[in-house]
Amino acid sequence: MRWFRRRSAQDVVAPKPPVEPVGGGPLTPELLAEAAARYLSPEAQATFRSLAQPSLRLSSALDPGAVVGRLGGAAMLAPQAEWPTWQGRGLEVVAVLDLARLPRLDSLLLPATGWLTFFYDATEQSAWGFDPAQRDAWRVVYCVDAEARSAPDGTETFPEVALSAVEELTAPDPFEDALKGLHNAERDGLFALGDVLPPVSEPAHRIGGWPDLVQNSMWLGAQLASNGIFVGGPEGYQNPRVPGLEAGARDWRLLLQIDSDDDAAMMWGDVGRLYFLIREEDLSSRAFDRCWFEFQCG
Repeated sequence: MRWFRRRSAQDVVAPKPPVEPVGGGPLTPELLAEAAARYLSPEAQATFRSLAQPSLRLSSALDPGAVVGRLGGAAMLAPQAEWPTWQGRGLEVVAVLDLARLPRLDSLLLPATGWLTFFYDATEQSAWGFDPAQRDAWRVVYCVDAEARSAPDGTETFPEVALSAVEELTAPDPFEDALKGLHNAERDGLFALGDVLPPVSEPAHRIGGWPDLVQNSMWLGAQLASNGIFVGGPEGYQNPRVPGLEAGARDWRLLLQIDSDDDAAMMWGDVGRLYFLIREEDLSSRAFDRCWFEFQCG
C-alpha cells in the first residue's frame, strides 16, 4: 500500500457544518480575494493570492473548430518512432495535444507547434510515480512532424474525446507544500478557505496551474523519485540525500492532469487522476522524455 506523506491521521480535519461557497462558477481573482478575506489574516491573504496560477481547463469540445487535443485515440508520432513499451507490452495513449492550437500560458511556455502524446500503462495501472524503477511505465513524446499511429496489437485504445481549452485560475490546495509556512498560524483558516472556494467541476482535465489533488502534494515526491529515491514509504523522505534535493521540488510544474472520464472509458483506480509533471528547465529544453508522473486516487 502506498504511504501518503502528508495526510496522516493527525492531518485529518474534523467535520464542520456545511458552508456557503463564494461562487459556483470558475475561480476568479475577485472570488479568491473574497474567500481569503473571510478566513485569513491580511498578510496570509496576500501570500495566498500571490500563489494563484492560471491554467487551461480542458473539456469536451462542442465546436469542431475549437479542438486543441483529445483523450484516447491514436498516437501522434514521427514516422520512424517506435511505440513506447513497458515490461513487454505497449503503453496506452491517454491524451494528445495539438500545440499549435492551444492557447498560450505565460506560466507554462509550451512549444508553439507540434504534438504531445501522453502514454501510460493504463491497462495494468501498475505505476504510481513513487518508484524510480517504474519510470518507463509512462511516457510523454513530443513530435513536430507527426503522423497518426494506431496502437499495436494487444494494446488498448481508449475512445476519442475531443477537447477544447479555456483559461481558468487555480489556487493551491490546503495540503500543498507551498502553504506549509502558513500552517502554524493559519491552519484552520486555510482549510475553511478550501471549503468555500468554487468547487471544481468534473471531469477535471487541466494543463498548467495547480493540480486538483486527490491525496497529497506531489512536488517533493517527484523530485526525489526522479532522482532515484523510492518514496513509497516514510523512509524515502528520511534519506540523507533529501536535504540536497529538496529545493528542486520548487522547479516542478503541472504539465497535464487527466481525470477519470466515463466518455473516454477512463477509470483511474477509485475515481482517481493522473498527473504528468515537468521541471522548468526540461520544459525550456523540450526534454519531455524527462517528465515525471503521479497517480492518485481515493
